[in-house]
Amino acid sequence: MAGLLHGKILRSPHAHARIVSIDVSRAEAHPDVWAVATSGDFVTPVDRIRADVDGIQSNFRYLSNNVLAGDKVLYVGHAIAAVAAASPHAAEQALSLIEVEYEVFEAVIGI
Repeated sequence: MAGLLHGKILRSPHAHARIVSIDVSRAEAHPDVWAVATSGDFVTPVDRIRADVDGIQSNFRYLSNNVLAGDKVLYVGHAIAAVAAASPHAAEQALSLIEVEYEVFEAVIGI
């Protein structure tokens, strides 16, 4: 379809790590990329528990950290960045241009 954009997600290879830095500048410069998003592009919700329409209580700051990782990744596959591009191939290329520096921690696998 004309004008259709394709999205891809960069995911963490680590189970537990602090995100030291994310550089998306090379991905943003790709000629077929329309947008690149990280958690820094969103407003951080207030750290407070609220009830939704059904009365279920949630901490919106905690929930937002699971959309795109903020300062820490919590599991292998945690979303780090999102890319929208003119083709799936261009989106994949853009993902490979994103540089993420991690401080890897020991994974918590039990209590």
